[in-house]
Amino acid sequence: MPIAYAQLEVQGDYIIAGKDGSGDDIYNESGKNITQRKYDDIKGTFNDGLLLVGKRHTSQEGYINTKYYYIDTQCQVKIDVAAKGYKDPEAFSAGLAIVKNNEGDYGYINTKGALAIPFQYQYAWYFYPTSRLARVKLKDNTYALIDKNGNIVKKLPGSFVKSKSSSADRASRILMQDERSFNEYGEELEYNSNDYW
Repeated sequence: MPIAYAQLEVQGDYIIAGKDGSGDDIYNESGKNITQRKYDDIKGTFNDGLLLVGKRHTSQEGYINTKYYYIDTQCQVKIDVAAKGYKDPEAFSAGLAIVKNNEGDYGYINTKGALAIPFQYQYAWYFYPTSRLARVKLKDNTYALIDKNGNIVKKLPGSFVKSKSSSADRASRILMQDERSFNEYGEELEYNSNDYW
């Protein structure tokens, strides 16, 4: 790998190598540059075999827009986000990725690019790797944990305050109003301020 990068970040079996302001590259474990400077933005790393990348385009009016794609480990485009009518994509987690429609509602797509959970949320977060549940904000301004079919597993009380993620089982924390604390399974815990720092 060339030493001409300003920053290096290891994520799983991949290395993200970045130059200041000129895009990043992804190298695999054998040192092969997968992206070859084809993309300006790289979000996360390969999850479920797909990587979210963006290519900036300047409109005739001078506005900079980014088109997003999910590519495989051979740098082949598997999902063209805009062509599918999706906006504001996020990296995959548990086989699903958050996307938004033109009305501003959030839903989830599968690794084929098909809508797996309909656009029905004010906001949506990734699926926790341990519980395989995701936190969502419903249209009635309440919060819930849903499963991969979109079924509500646990309604969370009150307003969302903050969260802290962990890869360890039952170690993620969701803090709701009145210092009510939950883990990624929706189990209520005794509040401990140290859990959130």
